[in-house]
Amino acid sequence: MIDIKNVTVILDYIIDSFKYPNEIESIVDMTLGNGYDSLKLLKHFDSAFLYGFDIQKSAITNSTILLDKNNLNGRYLFFNKSHEKASEYINKKIDIIIYNLGYLPGGDKKIKTTYKTTVLSLMDCIENLSKIGTFVFITLYLGHEGGQEEYNSVIEYLKTLDQKKFNIFEISFINQINNPPKLIVIERKK
Repeated sequence: MIDIKNVTVILDYIIDSFKYPNEIESIVDMTLGNGYDSLKLLKHFDSAFLYGFDIQKSAITNSTILLDKNNLNGRYLFFNKSHEKASEYINKKIDIIIYNLGYLPGGDKKIKTTYKTTVLSLMDCIENLSKIGTFVFITLYLGHEGGQEEYNSVIEYLKTLDQKKFNIFEISFINQINNPPKLIVIERKK
């Protein structure tokens, strides 16, 4: 039995349910943060290579330290760049893309993702999903300034995607107070 206490647990459950984890070759972490999503993905998909993006140098440093401490050096490449520029640095198809939007935990709350860069990033990368059964995971936080606007913009963009090519669903805790995060899952089906 799983204890579903937040969207992170649900995301972990989805990731753990991949039937053929060795078929995942390339992952993009669009918002490195402190590196925990990257660590989780590289440990689970042990043949994958990860590309990571963050505009904050401290996020690059923290993520590098965390992954190297877990003997994952050589399996990632980080860019101190905004995520809307990802396709300029990655010239291959992607199996998994992950976003953890908002601000860097423990960092300056004024530096955060914005609806403009996030939607541009999604528009830029969604067609680079490699094949049927590849995914984008987006965790959104609505409680900070700009969070609701970012969520609304992401939803409006995702509504334009062809339902014949993508399955898209949202998970949220509707009875929790204080704006709990939401998880959006996008699966390429064609």
